[in-house]
Amino acid sequence: MNFNVAGITFRRDRSPEISSLRPVGAVSFIAEPDNPVDAGAVKVMYKGLHIGYVPRGDLQGLCLKHKTAIVEDYKYYDGTWNSEHKGQFQSCTVGIEQEQESNGRVIGGKYLRVTNFLKYFDPYGGGDGLIRWAFDQSDTFDGYKKALNDTAEAGTAMHAAIESHLEHGTSDGLPDGWAAFAKKYKPEMQSMEVRFYDNELMVTGQYDFLGTVEVKGVTVLCVVDWKSSKKPSMKHKIQASIYAKNVGAEGALIVAFGAENVQRYSASFISGEQIESNYMGMRHVKAAMDACGVWVQEYWGD
Repeated sequence: MNFNVAGITFRRDRSPEISSLRPVGAVSFIAEPDNPVDAGAVKVMYKGLHIGYVPRGDLQGLCLKHKTAIVEDYKYYDGTWNSEHKGQFQSCTVGIEQEQESNGRVIGGKYLRVTNFLKYFDPYGGGDGLIRWAFDQSDTFDGYKKALNDTAEAGTAMHAAIESHLEHGTSDGLPDGWAAFAKKYKPEMQSMEVRFYDNELMVTGQYDFLGTVEVKGVTVLCVVDWKSSKKPSMKHKIQASIYAKNVGAEGALIVAFGAENVQRYSASFISGEQIESNYMGMRHVKAAMDACGVWVQEYWGD
């Protein structure tokens, strides 16, 4: 079911960056009950940007039920409609997949977080690494849970410190290897912590950083994922590949600030070719899950 997004001109007047928008992939829907004109208004969001509204009527409820839709087409206008990005972004058509049963699962609107999706794929052939880490932390389950919680809190604090530094120039709480990393890769931030919805894998997630970094003397548009581990893992690389694929980045970079080397960080760059290969592998994982009727934990995005 396709429909044209309403109110693009209205939103463009309030958010000039919409003028040069080139939407690809998914949009999401959010109710706007305090809208002074229409209490049933539903906003159309693209990568955190409010670009327009769902047309009034039955579509509003349907879109809220589905949560997301796919961008089917968009046009620019400079006196005539065109697809060559001449003038300003003016029209966007999105499509909602009709509900249907597939292996006992209703298609549309239900998403796994990327990290939960990857639990169904173990590139190491077993969980021995996590078990070994658990025994290294404590000889009791409560001790292991505390160590896991402490690690998570440290990672959250590290992310907050990096985000504050990139947005406001603060330096409190930055990991030890930050200065060496910034000197080598010269990160220039475009956006951070923006949620995406992948309607191919039916997953959702938020990347840490989208912007340019310098890789071997070449400036590359990258998704960057900060980790507090000693080194990037294969799952980290696949996770970042899914992020990069969804936002159209040319590469992805995993930066682990728990490294014990001189630089105090370990980084792994993922090329565009590797991103495509990793993403194709995850499509096979998703196909296997659907064939076996596996879809245990659901996440409804907001």
